[in-house]
Amino acid sequence: MLDGPEVKVIYTKRYLPDERDENTVEQASGAADAGIPAMPEETQGWDGFVAKWNHMIEKSVYLPLPWKIKNLREYIKLAIRFSSEYEIGIDIKDHFYYTSVTLYYFCGVYDGAFMTMLAALIDMSDKFTSLIPADKSCDFIISLDYFTHDHYAEGKKLNF
Repeated sequence: MLDGPEVKVIYTKRYLPDERDENTVEQASGAADAGIPAMPEETQGWDGFVAKWNHMIEKSVYLPLPWKIKNLREYIKLAIRFSSEYEIGIDIKDHFYYTSVTLYYFCGVYDGAFMTMLAALIDMSDKFTSLIPADKSCDFIISLDYFTHDHYAEGKKLNF
């Protein structure tokens, strides 16, 4: 089993899209999937991965970043406001040394104020990831991480 800091859900909200043209979504999704190469098979197996993960967790040290901890509340408030104003699905989770904001988008046209608020949220974030979900629960996902601690294992900084 994988051990590590407990993840706590801070806030979650989903919005349903208005009417979607499923044929258009399926065609766009199929075209996007066509260019993605298959992932290579695991070379070490699950047990090897779990052993390395648990070793890393045992050797982990977390150093607080006071200015980031102080601004965390503003980050969360901005993310919730953004989700609410534009009806964007959201999950906010506390992972102990960072907070993740995951946004679930449907295709649409968004105004300049939307872009300004999204840019402010991205600017406050330390890491940005975008994904296309396999389950078609939305059109695409943006995941943002806000680090409140520097994470080190065996002297190496892991969150960068």
